[in-house]
Amino acid sequence: MFELNISTQSYLFPPHCIIFREHQRFMDSHPQTCKNCGNHFTGNYCNACGEKVYGPKDKSLWHLLEEAFHFISHFEGKLLLTLKTMFTHPGKYAADYCDGIRKKYFKPVSFFLLIVVLFLFVPSGNGLNMSISDHMQSWYGSKARNTVLHYMASHQIDPHALAVRYTASSEKVSKLLLFLLIPVMAGFAAIFTIRRKRPFFDHLIFSIETSGFFILWSFLIVRLLVWLLGFLIEIPEQKDPYTLPVMLAASLLYVFIAARRFYAFNTLRSLLFTLLFMIILPLFIHYIYSAILFFTTMNLLH
Repeated sequence: MFELNISTQSYLFPPHCIIFREHQRFMDSHPQTCKNCGNHFTGNYCNACGEKVYGPKDKSLWHLLEEAFHFISHFEGKLLLTLKTMFTHPGKYAADYCDGIRKKYFKPVSFFLLIVVLFLFVPSGNGLNMSISDHMQSWYGSKARNTVLHYMASHQIDPHALAVRYTASSEKVSKLLLFLLIPVMAGFAAIFTIRRKRPFFDHLIFSIETSGFFILWSFLIVRLLVWLLGFLIEIPEQKDPYTLPVMLAASLLYVFIAARRFYAFNTLRSLLFTLLFMIILPLFIHYIYSAILFFTTMNLLH
């Protein structure tokens, strides 16, 4: 049986150390039994399940540092390229990914999840959140009032205490529910381009890119710009004349360019797609998203 006597100092040696080369030659010439699936094989990786055989190199401090550096550089490189492509070439990220150019980009679902997590932990205004009084004045207002009255009676709390408790919970729920934007906008795009018979997967990827830009730009970047602008001029908190026009203008332009690139629309068709897109999105938020937000938050309150 092949044995290796490795001192503590060996774990600090770089991978080109002779002990690692001897171990590699042994692995290449002797059959191994996979500890994960029991398969017999030779080499460093099981040819059945892909499990790696750990040796002295894999347990060295050098290898640990290598893995940390690879993770940071790999993560950062893909993320920065994805962001750069998204902001400088709208629609290219989705188009490349659907065309099979994926290795250099961040995976779309992971990318969107990262954006939501960032939005969740970085203070940036209310986003799509609504106060409990706004819900009570909406189209489902009567149902909302009955729900609020029932909750106050069963928990013996006053309206102010409920409003505070509701706001604290809905701030997080409203951000997590942003995932609903993806299938809704993908469904719209699929109907608009139904004659092209593209896989629904393609529309989902396009929706992830456009929704991701909407969140990044509207709720993170614009808020940061307004905050910085506040150092130069006084901006009334309740009457901010800058945020909404900037959010809408950039979102309209982005969807227009992205749709032209991704779906190969002409100018007129891309303009029509953009206008319908920006009509359906507010309608969805007002009539469906807000109702889901209210009743989900109320059910989560203790």
